[in-house]
Amino acid sequence: MTNHEVARCPACDSANPAHAAFCANCGKPMGSGAAAAPSEMDAGSVGAAENTGTMGYVVAAVAVAAVLIVGGALFLLGDADDSDETAVTAPPASEPDPTSPTTPVTVPAVSVPAVTAPLTEVPTTPVPAATTVPPPTAAPTTVAPPPTPTVAPQTLPRATAPPAPAPAPEPTPPPPPGATLSFAEAESFFRNYIATAEDGDYNGAWSLLSSSDRADYPNGFDQFVGFWRSVSFAEVQRVESVGGSAGFQSLAVDMAYGQVDGDPTSFEVVEVDVNVRPDGSLQIFDYRYIRNQ
Repeated sequence: MTNHEVARCPACDSANPAHAAFCANCGKPMGSGAAAAPSEMDAGSVGAAENTGTMGYVVAAVAVAAVLIVGGALFLLGDADDSDETAVTAPPASEPDPTSPTTPVTVPAVSVPAVTAPLTEVPTTPVPAATTVPPPTAAPTTVAPPPTPTVAPQTLPRATAPPAPAPAPEPTPPPPPGATLSFAEAESFFRNYIATAEDGDYNGAWSLLSSSDRADYPNGFDQFVGFWRSVSFAEVQRVESVGGSAGFQSLAVDMAYGQVDGDPTSFEVVEVDVNVRPDGSLQIFDYRYIRNQ
């Protein structure tokens, strides 16, 4: 067989070696309907056709290899966990004719390493041990000692002298022979006594009292003075006779007293006995409180 022994592909009309089983251009089987070899006069056109067929074979092989590489990469990315390493190998090309002057192109197998994501260890935080709280300790109970009873010192009462008995009222001295005392004289004398004490002549007023009347003031003259100093005014409002005899008159008197400390005025009814002393002077023999008005 010479270089001019070629066959035409019944599918694409490409020139192939006379004994080729598949078309180098389209990969279709040559079959029995391949075109007959050209004559010697068409040798030039046959040579051009052979060059064109060779170029088509190379382009087809490269295109197949590219498709296989891309498909294998997509397959590996989708099933990376199924295997550690997958080899993508292109299927063998059409069996070349050993008598063909064209050298077949062999596509090397492409190996894509499996992508394995590194495992990252999650740090664990140690759980602290449970803290044991000791039970509260009860405060010690302090029992206070019983209080020591306090014994009050015994005080013996002091001996006191019994109060002096009040002097007995002085009996009414008998008037001098022939002495007389009218109601008007006794009333005038009593009004003069009140005016003397109200004016502050305490000694003069004290001298107009009999010894029995002075005995009504246990503290004597000082108590008498204290009473009259507490009085802002004293007024004789009414005087009546309630009995009399020679040298003696008993009077019923309505009195009004004002107080220095501002207390309300008090109204009293008193009885006053006026008599004649042996020397002929008059005195208030007794002064008795009867009631308030």
